[in-house]
Amino acid sequence: MKKFLSLVISIAMLVTLISAMSVLVSAQSEPWDGMDFEDYAGGDGTEANPYLIANGYQFSNIIIETTMLDYDMAGVFFKLTDDINLGGASITPINKFAGVLDGNGKTIFNFNISAGSAAFIQNLNDGAIIKNLKIDYATISTFKNRAAALVLNANAGSLIENCEIGSNVTVTIGVESTASPILGGVVCFGLGGTIKNVVSSASIVVEVANKVVFGGGIVGAAGQDSVIENVIFNGSIVCESDNIVEGSTTSLGGIVGSLGAKKTAATVKNAINLGTVKSTGVGGIAGGIFGLASSGVSQADIAGTVENVFNKSANITGNMAQGTFIGDFQKPITLGGENVFITADGLDK
Repeated sequence: MKKFLSLVISIAMLVTLISAMSVLVSAQSEPWDGMDFEDYAGGDGTEANPYLIANGYQFSNIIIETTMLDYDMAGVFFKLTDDINLGGASITPINKFAGVLDGNGKTIFNFNISAGSAAFIQNLNDGAIIKNLKIDYATISTFKNRAAALVLNANAGSLIENCEIGSNVTVTIGVESTASPILGGVVCFGLGGTIKNVVSSASIVVEVANKVVFGGGIVGAAGQDSVIENVIFNGSIVCESDNIVEGSTTSLGGIVGSLGAKKTAATVKNAINLGTVKSTGVGGIAGGIFGLASSGVSQADIAGTVENVFNKSANITGNMAQGTFIGDFQKPITLGGENVFITADGLDK
């Protein structure tokens, strides 16, 4: 009970923090035209004096330098000074980022991304920090196999902290994939990075599948010692399409789609699912916290370590397997907290 109360208090503090940093998206924010850019509003890129970004024209410098110039911004600091209206533009994802972006409680909004690997940032590399940022009014769709609202690959040494994905964000796959699709409400692949103090209210939709699909309200697939801590999912992750090839499986989880990605473990602690998880297509698997716990073959003895994780949603539906904690249990999970229960068949009580 003490641990539960502690978690409730910490989650309440997190919601308060996110609410405080979230601002009403203003129609008066200067919209970017999708093409032009201008100098930063100030700063020299150091920690003491970060580059200041006040509009989409200034923010586009990051897109240009990371995609066209292949610069990862390592050691460079940025800070938003206003909400960033990207003008409904179809933007190119930031290719790789190793700098520090302080959202300063502001929102980047009104944009679309359609790519084979679709996310606001494709690779968050060692030393990168994304903090105090909200993403909203955005559509992210993959025409190949991977998509997430914020980061595609959260690599070792990276940090996502105090961030929010708004309820007007949609992450979608709508084509038959050439590889196993992975979708995330915040991150697609947790590959050793840390994701903490994060809330996602995104809508995640699997429209077509001909492979093994993983989808998570926070992280699509997590492994390689990733840490997911103090997180809430309050959106929806759904596959109810008829366009699912026989023999496919769609494993969806309120927090993580597949625990034990890349055949290695991850840690999940202080997590609550409040959202809808529905996988009613062919091979549908749904779990309130995890869709699937599987580390693949013998490289890892466990899929992950969990502590103080709670499903508080009654809307968990899978046509092949479902559980309010986990949909399909294939590898052991280490229980770090007394509030997680698994029966002999791997499903929750």
